[in-house]
Amino acid sequence: CRPESRQCPERDCPPGQICNSQIGFCQPEPNCQRDQCPSPAETCNEETGECIPQPCERDEACAAGYVCDSSNTCRRGCRLEQPDCPAGTICRPVPDSSRGLCLSECTSNQECPYGQACVSQGGRSVCEIEPPCQEDGDCRSDEVCRQGNCGAPPCRSNEDCSDPRVCDRATGQCVGEGCSDDLFAPNYTREAAADLDIGAFTSLELCPGRTEWFELDVASATRLVFRLEHAARYDLDLALFNARGRRLAINQQTPGRRRSDLDRSFASRLQWTADRSRTVFMRIDSHPSVLRNTPERQEGITANYELEIERDTPRRCDDDSFEENDRRAEATELSTRTDVQHLISNKRLCGDEDWYVLRDLQSEQHLSVTFEGSSPRLRATLLSSSGGRATIDSNTSRQIPRLGVEGSWWIRVDSERNTLSEYSLRYEVEANYECPASEMRSSLGDAFELEPGQREETYFCPRRDEWEVDWYVLDAPPLASTLRLQLEATSSLPPLDVTLFERTSEGLARLRRAEHSDDSTYLIERLVDRSHSLVLRIGTSASLSSLFDPPSYSVSYRYESN
Repeated sequence: CRPESRQCPERDCPPGQICNSQIGFCQPEPNCQRDQCPSPAETCNEETGECIPQPCERDEACAAGYVCDSSNTCRRGCRLEQPDCPAGTICRPVPDSSRGLCLSECTSNQECPYGQACVSQGGRSVCEIEPPCQEDGDCRSDEVCRQGNCGAPPCRSNEDCSDPRVCDRATGQCVGEGCSDDLFAPNYTREAAADLDIGAFTSLELCPGRTEWFELDVASATRLVFRLEHAARYDLDLALFNARGRRLAINQQTPGRRRSDLDRSFASRLQWTADRSRTVFMRIDSHPSVLRNTPERQEGITANYELEIERDTPRRCDDDSFEENDRRAEATELSTRTDVQHLISNKRLCGDEDWYVLRDLQSEQHLSVTFEGSSPRLRATLLSSSGGRATIDSNTSRQIPRLGVEGSWWIRVDSERNTLSEYSLRYEVEANYECPASEMRSSLGDAFELEPGQREETYFCPRRDEWEVDWYVLDAPPLASTLRLQLEATSSLPPLDVTLFERTSEGLARLRRAEHSDDSTYLIERLVDRSHSLVLRIGTSASLSSLFDPPSYSVSYRYESN
């Protein structure tokens, strides 16, 4: 284009570029002057051509699904007391926040009223009326079909039925009138579980719509075999749970469904090995798949069954001096003496877990762990008191350059299989993380001179209470050119502030801040001339926390003539 006229004849520039009349060169057309801003909470700055947050004073100035925050700009969110969300979404609360987010109206059928189902529509999920039905299977799992329409069952809990009947949720009917209890009753909830030990138990009865619970104390590495026998007309399931309600194992073997087989005896087995000493809860209930719509089910026939529990010889790690350390509460305490390599060797894992604890560590300390195992299925996990975690596979090492939290750190060793394995641990606690490139380019006077085409790979170092700032001086272009700069960051780094400056007689003048192309890549593209030298600053406003990998990045740039 022709600068002498200070006019920009657009026909001289290729598509996607405009003429800069001040310097007389074509440059890329600013994004938001060419295309709309991607977010309804942004507006186009006509001077810079960049999308900036939409200014506001009240929520009404923002698009639906956005609110006016304390900085007087529109941000994604909604007011729980007065939600303004797009059609097909509702304002859902966000933990630890007074605001919510506009999200899909539903994520499952159970979030919709009875008679409606959650369906996808235009990229969102909404509740819609269900079509007519012919049987219960045409409806949601928690509904029944009545007179051609899906809806709530006659009963949904035992409170909807008169004593002694209970609600059979599979059919939505009140059943069990006249049902007799066995010697362990009432053990219908986990809180009322009956104490049980190894042995055989006969003449047990399961009333329709009820579950029966039992409680067993099991030693670490004990292998149990459960045998459940009943008439094939019933489909009984046996499941094991821990004290927190997490399911450990389940036996769902289904008897034959032919009418000629219903009166025959059916036996199923479940084998399970305890990974630690614990209390186990066993639940026995009736699955409706066989008798769901039969007269027997609707009349509430009692299911008679027998239960047998056998125990194999325990396989304990008698030669492991740290046993029992199968739970966090039983963790073996390790030395935290600094700058010394500690070794825990020739330990054995017998289908359980081993726990270790490092107490009273400081946030700025550095921890390195090497895990050597006899099986590739072995693994060690580092866990902090604040919830942070890092996994170490067998025969690998892991560094945590900065712990980030004060207090205890645990090491848990376990295996994907309940097999006997051996392992060793090497660890070292250092007083501080010695970052390899600390203070090398932390001021403008120490700036690193980076040449075009050179790829500089370096560490981004944490200081005691904050992150460092890195400075670079870029070579001036031989003539007016387009600068293309790229920075690649590791996942352990926080969001970076990558800014390009021009050095003038009055100091540094900011030219451009890098844009994110993804979570780890930063890009700067800028038309520059050779009249002033360029300076790059890399920093962050993020606070220091745990670092599970050494933080590093690489930076490079080139000039392209116009």
